[in-house]
Amino acid sequence: MQLTRRHLKVKEYIRPEIYQQLQEYGESIRFLYVANSPVIRKRINRETYTIPEHCKDCPGENGGGVTLTADESKDLDAVMKKEFFNLRASDKISLWRTIPDTRHELYVIQLVKYPDDLPSASVVIVFKNERWSPVLRTVYSVLNRSPKKFLKEVILVDDQSDIEEMGQKLDDYCEEHFGELVRVLRAPSRLGLIKAKSYGAKHATGDVVVFLDAHCEANFVVLSIQSSPTLGDPMSQTSPRVSVMYHCVELS
Repeated sequence: MQLTRRHLKVKEYIRPEIYQQLQEYGESIRFLYVANSPVIRKRINRETYTIPEHCKDCPGENGGGVTLTADESKDLDAVMKKEFFNLRASDKISLWRTIPDTRHELYVIQLVKYPDDLPSASVVIVFKNERWSPVLRTVYSVLNRSPKKFLKEVILVDDQSDIEEMGQKLDDYCEEHFGELVRVLRAPSRLGLIKAKSYGAKHATGDVVVFLDAHCEANFVVLSIQSSPTLGDPMSQTSPRVSVMYHCVELS
């Protein structure tokens, strides 16, 4: 975020604790005055994160369809062959779109309730050359639909991607918009899916670890559903129900 167009782009935000260190150092070498500025800010955390305002009537809202223009549809088969999904449609959908509540009606009307003392969860998401919009939409879905008191963190494990946008750009975006809530780990070498999951789990600080694909959208109370069985048996494992997405493209 630039203060004005005449300012240089902010390379790194200075957190208050770092500013204090710089201030103490400046005073130690006899600076007369050390000033702060509006770009010094606290990192976003579990308590300060706020859900972005939804984009009403935008493509894909509430699980709706996406219409591609004639230009957007050019060479679409090649895109589908390379990415195995419709990347152009995905890029038109809001990163924090709404989706239908697919829970059974007994859960929706709260006839089935979950304990209030569930363990905290670290959500580990592994990706290798996944694209920008589906990865961030996955992250937003976890943050926006998980109870704050249960979600400890989201860990993105990059298993040696070579797509430029998933490098420093992703690091900067996560730091600015998610702060302490989301960490990006770069695997030191190509690990493969299972080892990359283990790599993420080793860095997790939550009581339980939840693994998600990098191209899905978490629905409501997914953490409560996945974490509940661990109260009775810490060695238990659970698996969520995955709704099917049908391939459908509208052309205009």
